[in-house]
Amino acid sequence: MTLATRNSSEVADTVDTISDPIDEFKRQFRAAILDVGIEPSEIKGTAEADIAALESQFNQRFPAAYRAWLLTAGMGAGRLWKDYNWTLLDLPRVRESYDFFCKSINRETGPTEIPVLAYIGEQFLTIPQGDDPNPPVSRIGYDEPISQPLGKSFSQLVLDLINSWRGIR
Repeated sequence: MTLATRNSSEVADTVDTISDPIDEFKRQFRAAILDVGIEPSEIKGTAEADIAALESQFNQRFPAAYRAWLLTAGMGAGRLWKDYNWTLLDLPRVRESYDFFCKSINRETGPTEIPVLAYIGEQFLTIPQGDDPNPPVSRIGYDEPISQPLGKSFSQLVLDLINSWRGIR
């Protein structure tokens, strides 16, 4: 897969074409990123073709909010989340780590969960595959091998992480 990084104007053009249920997320995301001092030029989106290729590789269709995130900042957001593993380039490795984790605890993996973030290979955040454009996030890890709902949607998780970054920048 050849990955294409898109500049901020291309990101804005593509992200604006995503379905209406996540328009508010896109607006809040842009405002929050700028509010914590990330320059628009630091935000690197992913090309639609690269997302489609990864969906094909995983045999999964990503929910709209997650696709919006990848289109907007799927190749990075500057200093923000520098040590997190959730850019498009990280996802195959996150998936591999998640599958290894599930095998190690005798938990079956399947096409219904999409691991979207890994914390040093010990904890994972997942979202369900399905029709919900902004699905709920769950956490699972070696310290808690049963999936635990976080009580927030994917877009709320992203916005909360941006807001939490204010105190550590």
